[in-house]
Amino acid sequence: MIARIVIPASLFTVTSVLSFSIWAWGGKYFPSEVLLYSACAVVFLLFGGISLLPGSGISSFRKQATFSLRFAIGFISFSVLWIVFWFAFRNTFGEVLGSWLGILAMLLIFKPTPRRALPLIISTSIVFSWYTVGYYLGEMLYYSLQGKGTTPVELALSNRSIVLVARLAWGVCFGLGMGTGLAHYTQISRQT
Repeated sequence: MIARIVIPASLFTVTSVLSFSIWAWGGKYFPSEVLLYSACAVVFLLFGGISLLPGSGISSFRKQATFSLRFAIGFISFSVLWIVFWFAFRNTFGEVLGSWLGILAMLLIFKPTPRRALPLIISTSIVFSWYTVGYYLGEMLYYSLQGKGTTPVELALSNRSIVLVARLAWGVCFGLGMGTGLAHYTQISRQT
């Protein structure tokens, strides 16, 4: 059971780092935040569902494709809600509300095993809890590695390298949090 969580969570983390790499290396090439966030989301749309497949227990190609497509559509709903609430409030309240509603919407669409699932509020709480730990640990590292925040760290790197490392660190934490939450969700859905 542990491998069915660790492997998908690790693969989702790789996907997350690829996504955050767009921000880290290419953020300056996007004319707006919306386009930047959209480009980052495309990586999750392409590889997020695939990264969770090793823990899904799904063997047929057709069912794997359906699983990945449902994930992609669910992740679009998550991304849109997060972006809408972030731009509406531009603070922690917007991040949290957008995340909660986005995960709720995502799980409504992304049902690994539709007939066997926990109540939606419990599933959302599990994924949201893991996501929140990853997101805010990543945010803390992002600021700390740049010498800011409550636990500043001084790195012997150029300013550009520090920003790059900080953004990628956020990607690692985000991926571990969201990936672990989603991997747990797929496992719990299989067992109930």
